[in-house]
Formats: sequence, structure tokens, C-alpha cells
Amino acid sequence: MPRYFFHLREGDRFTEDKSGIELPDIAAAREETFRRARALLARLVGEGRVIDGQEYLVLDDKGRQLATIPIKSALHLE
Repeated sequence: MPRYFFHLREGDRFTEDKSGIELPDIAAAREETFRRARALLARLVGEGRVIDGQEYLVLDDKGRQLATIPIKSALHLE
């Protein structure tokens, strides 16, 4: 099963996911990214921080970047 890594970029800060997780495919990796983004959104809102510019970079086990997902894209306002 492929391993995916979810690095977080917050402005000038970069948090590297050094262990990653095994998932069946890129669709599952995107779902995991949105799960992480929702958790991060909840934390940032709770801390009263600005939600702007934070994003997850999804990479495969060969270091290829497969997606860039802004965390605010996980927020649904309807």
C-alpha cells in the first residue's frame, strides 16, 4: 500500500510529516487531508487565529507532490 505524507505550510513555517501513513490511493489521501484540515481549522478558530494561507502539501513516498490543499477549502459555509 502506498505511503502518503502531509506537510503543513503556514506562512513562513513548514511542518514536515516525517512518518506519513499508508493509504490505498490518492482519493483516500485527499480524504485524509480534509480530515486533518478540519481538525486544524477547529484548533485555529479555538485559539482565535487567522485562517489564511495555511495549506497541506500531499506527497507520495517518492517525494512527488500530488496536491496542495488550502485548509480553508475544508470549511463549508452554507
